[in-house]
Amino acid sequence: MEVMPSWITLLPPVITLIIAGLSKNVSLSLLVGIFTGGFIATNFEISSGIVFGIKKIGATFIEPTTLTLFAFLALLSLVIELMGKSGGVAAYVSLLQKKIKNARNAEIAVILFSFLFCIDDYINNMLTGAIIRPFSERFLIAREKIAFLLNSLSSPLVAIIPASTWAAMIITRIEDAGVSDIPSNNQIIDADPFFTYVKSIPFSFYSICIIASVFFIVYRRISYGAMAHLEEQAKRQTPPIEETITRKTSEESIASFLIPLTCFLLFLPIFLLYLGNSQLFGGQNGLLEALQHTNVMASLCFTSIISSVILGVFLLYKKKTTIKGLFQVSFASIWGMRN
Repeated sequence: MEVMPSWITLLPPVITLIIAGLSKNVSLSLLVGIFTGGFIATNFEISSGIVFGIKKIGATFIEPTTLTLFAFLALLSLVIELMGKSGGVAAYVSLLQKKIKNARNAEIAVILFSFLFCIDDYINNMLTGAIIRPFSERFLIAREKIAFLLNSLSSPLVAIIPASTWAAMIITRIEDAGVSDIPSNNQIIDADPFFTYVKSIPFSFYSICIIASVFFIVYRRISYGAMAHLEEQAKRQTPPIEETITRKTSEESIASFLIPLTCFLLFLPIFLLYLGNSQLFGGQNGLLEALQHTNVMASLCFTSIISSVILGVFLLYKKKTTIKGLFQVSFASIWGMRN
């Protein structure tokens, strides 16, 4: 059989990017890219390529890591929805208005919150967007610029943070590619997948460059091209009434914002070390060895479960919701993930 030229392997991502740019439909673009890869893998046999693509999609969906990721995102969406419904986000915004006094402060806040919520790009976009939106309206910052700053930080950051959803997926893909320190039929390179990923971080040039660009753009207050036009349009708008940002703040509302964040900061390291068989929990591994062998995705999922349960119990205790209300919010948050 004739060996295909190596450049053909570039076709799936290139075609995916072109279709995404033309159609603005991410799902369609990914499907076309997957089946293009299937055709290449089956020597351009149409029926075999389609079957190959479907099998790969199905196999990916039933992988434990993928199922755990979906569970984590569903729980994360629930926590964010509860924080919003209980007034936690609005209360935190009211406190921040003493610190954020102009457009530059608001843009700097985007950077700070993006680093704070860098555990997942979904929670980063959702929480940071909800917090910054009132300030972007108040200081007449174009929504497109806030969206640019958010998306230019969320994905690049989560790709180079070891304790993140993307890190777990990247490590899994590295292992699937044959990088492992455990002898097996699939092993091609004798190396640990976790430390291979960690050592590759300095070579994540896109992430590093785009993050540095965001710092430079915010520091110099740069806008050009279409963004400059959108900024001018935003400045010609009328600022919202002050009451939209100065909502009533209560201890309960602030608590409903801080409780899940505290849970994440407290329980995530615990689960990472516990699942990594750390000596702190009676295991045999030191700190680095525990992080090396831990299950990041499972740790995130368990942390989300505890955060959502504790926040739900707190809201029930404070009579800010009911059991029926919790179920309604749960279904609404999961349904909202379809977008």
